[in-house]
Amino acid sequence: IGMGAIIMDGVIIQDKVVVAAGSLVAPGKLLKSKCLYKGQPATFARELTSQELDNLTYSAEHYGRLKDDYMQ
Repeated sequence: IGMGAIIMDGVIIQDKVVVAAGSLVAPGKLLKSKCLYKGQPATFARELTSQELDNLTYSAEHYGRLKDDYMQ
C-alpha cells in the first residue's frame, strides 16, 4: 500500500497487490491478486511482472529482519 493511499470500508485486498501512492480505493472494491491499482478512484492499471512479485516477497522479508534488529 503506497504512502498516502486511502483504503475505504469493505475493501477486499487479495494476495500480492500493489496500491499506488495517493490512490483512493472506493468502498467495497475487490483488488485482485498480482495486480497494480492506481488513481482516485483507484482502478486496475496492469498485472505485476514476475520481478515485481519477487521484490514484494524480498521487501516483506527485509522489513521483518529490520524489525528483528530493532527489537534486540
